[in-house]
Amino acid sequence: MGSSLDAWVSRDDWASTWPRADTRVAKPPELIFCGVSGCGKSTIGRRVARELRTPFVEGDDLHVSGNIANMEAGRPLSDNDRLPWLTALSARLGAMAVETGGVMACSALKRVYRTALASASADVYFVLLAIEKEAALERVSHRADHFMPSELVDSQFDQFEPLAPEEPGIVLDALADPDENVKRTLDFIIQLRA
Repeated sequence: MGSSLDAWVSRDDWASTWPRADTRVAKPPELIFCGVSGCGKSTIGRRVARELRTPFVEGDDLHVSGNIANMEAGRPLSDNDRLPWLTALSARLGAMAVETGGVMACSALKRVYRTALASASADVYFVLLAIEKEAALERVSHRADHFMPSELVDSQFDQFEPLAPEEPGIVLDALADPDENVKRTLDFIIQLRA
């Protein structure tokens, strides 16, 4: 039996629920920096948004308080827990598509989550920052200002589904020099617009 999330993503009217970007308008696409906690999606995403002079959305800021409390307590989120979050992220992406384009950081661990997010705009691309579990654990264990405890990194790797070849986007090495990852992302956008 499917989850509420599966039903939400597979709705027949999905394509008409969010405003579409006019792809003739010269604007940056909607970029979603994704990956497990500690991969650097917020750090690199903010830098790319600054370079593009577009808004940056921190996906963690759109979690409902109950989800944050669960994560702080070391409880992984279910698909149904994530549904209000994905709805809020999709709404924000739809608004960015109509207005300015933009950059978002969110885990988007599963393909079904990425499918839901990509449906918010015709111009969504994923930038997956790939990292090994040990490196992610090391990074998360040194963060003092985030609700995600290092104990949940394992659960994120358990849920993680790599970006499939047919999904729009690129995969970067999270441990590469940040300047190089910013440059590779900007080069990717230039290729998209060529």
